[in-house]
Amino acid sequence: MPIRLRLTLLMVLGAAVLAAVTSSALALSLEGGARATLQQVLLQRSHRVVAALKAGYLQLGSPQAPAVAQIDQSVVQIVAATGAVQYTTNVAGAAPLVRGSLLRQAGRGPIWLELRRSAWSSPHLVLAAPAALGSSVVVVGTSLDQIDDMMRRVVVVLLIGCPLVVVVTAIAAWLLTGGALAPVERLRAEAAEISAADLRRRLRVPGTHDELTALATTLNQLLEELDSALRRQRHFVAAAGHELRTPLARVRGELELALRSGSAPGPINARLQRTIAGVDRLTRVISELLVLARDDDGRLRLRPSPHDLGSIAASELSTFRARANQLGVMLVLNAEPEVVAEVDELWLRHALDNLLDNALRYSPNGSAVDVAVRAVGAGAVIEVSDRGPGFPSEVLSQPFQRFGGRTSGAAVEGDTRRGTGLGLWIVGMVMNAHQGQAEIANRRDGGATISLHLPGIATGGSPPLDPPPPVSGPPDPRPGTT
Repeated sequence: MPIRLRLTLLMVLGAAVLAAVTSSALALSLEGGARATLQQVLLQRSHRVVAALKAGYLQLGSPQAPAVAQIDQSVVQIVAATGAVQYTTNVAGAAPLVRGSLLRQAGRGPIWLELRRSAWSSPHLVLAAPAALGSSVVVVGTSLDQIDDMMRRVVVVLLIGCPLVVVVTAIAAWLLTGGALAPVERLRAEAAEISAADLRRRLRVPGTHDELTALATTLNQLLEELDSALRRQRHFVAAAGHELRTPLARVRGELELALRSGSAPGPINARLQRTIAGVDRLTRVISELLVLARDDDGRLRLRPSPHDLGSIAASELSTFRARANQLGVMLVLNAEPEVVAEVDELWLRHALDNLLDNALRYSPNGSAVDVAVRAVGAGAVIEVSDRGPGFPSEVLSQPFQRFGGRTSGAAVEGDTRRGTGLGLWIVGMVMNAHQGQAEIANRRDGGATISLHLPGIATGGSPPLDPPPPVSGPPDPRPGTT
């Protein structure tokens, strides 16, 4: 969950809890204040009744005695200690409002009650206090309708106001957190644009002299260290590759001379052939490392020109024919005539070498590798299919990553199928440079198919990167694909 959303939800939750607590406290406070006001009114009323008794305005023992104008007679009773009603108003009724233990308790001091009667439409707050004359008790009361009405209005206001407060808080929190996190998002976007191919870029350091400034500075230092390490790595790989190519070429030449002389016995010739295959393997690894070292910006520089794709595919198949015969694999070409596209021939051959080497490496004895060249719409497609084990799911999901391939895990001694893991990545680079697309898929009947989709007219233009040097002699020892 994004930080902005988490902070907004946290602030909304806090606002909701605060609104609920504040609303409850406000409602209780208002209700308490209203009850205190009513109690004060009832106290004053009881005092007026007592004063009327002392002045002789009320005739005790006559429940129907005339009312006194100075007394609010909504609920007024005077009850003797025996429980007999000595005076009452019509609203209070003829039955005593307090009796028994409550009557005796009221004779000793004021008590507050909340009573309900069938004749009343709502509960009443009642005060029972000594009458100060004999042992009688004065009972006065008033309806709680006003308090109930007030509390209903308060609840309605709170039910409308609290959600509005929460909504306003959510909007304010979203805007505030967005503004606070905007510099962080800017740093993230700038960092996302910086790839391993261009570590020379740096993040803009904000001049706020706060945590964001420290973060941007730290990230720039990290980028500087990564850039320096990557330059050292590329320099080392390029230097090592160039230093190794020449002695390997000489070793291969000497081995070929020894093999062609025909003077060595058969077992020695077999060992010489295996040694030449090992030298070719090292040469492919070095070629791939050189491509990796020259990948400064993630794309190759091309010299495009019109070429017949069928002719290129046929030429590449011829270089792998001897190896295919040794493995017992048939190479089949199905090319439509005059499928022409503007391509860099050397880099396209490099990609096809990888695909054919990969297909032969995983093809079982007695199977076939099919190469198809055909026009599709305004473009062209080259497909290489084999009958091997296919690609695992993790390769199908990200096929053109460095060091990916059909095999995974640690290398196993004697596993001649394992490659360097750069072949598919190089194929992807070649297709990107041609503004095309490479796709891989597993066949339903077993095996894998890799398709190279080329536009009808490929565009070039940038200064060319040195293409893989041509190698004379037996099959071209350029990269294989794993």
